[in-house]
Amino acid sequence: MFAKKLLLLSLSFGAAIATQAATAKNLWLTNCSECHGTDGRGRTKEGKRLKLTDLTNKQVQDSVTDEQIFRITKHGLKDDEGTVMHPTSYRLSDDEIQTLVKHVRKFRKN
Repeated sequence: MFAKKLLLLSLSFGAAIATQAATAKNLWLTNCSECHGTDGRGRTKEGKRLKLTDLTNKQVQDSVTDEQIFRITKHGLKDDEGTVMHPTSYRLSDDEIQTLVKHVRKFRKN
């Protein structure tokens, strides 16, 4: 009986992790990939135009905190020429943005 409960608990936990990963990927594809690409490298037409950094780059990843990624995602980013990245706060919850932050970290290559 205990083994059966443990197995069910393991399967439930595995399903929850898979669902979370699918949610992160869907959030990325829906909200970020047009500019940053599906792989985070920013090699899309829009990413090249904006001269986006490669999110797979170790130095890029090491130069920014999770809090900074969250803030930029939520509030957007401007430079001297205007808006570089539009805010997502009007369409994403803080929990969804936090999920995206974790997803961005998975792009890092050593």
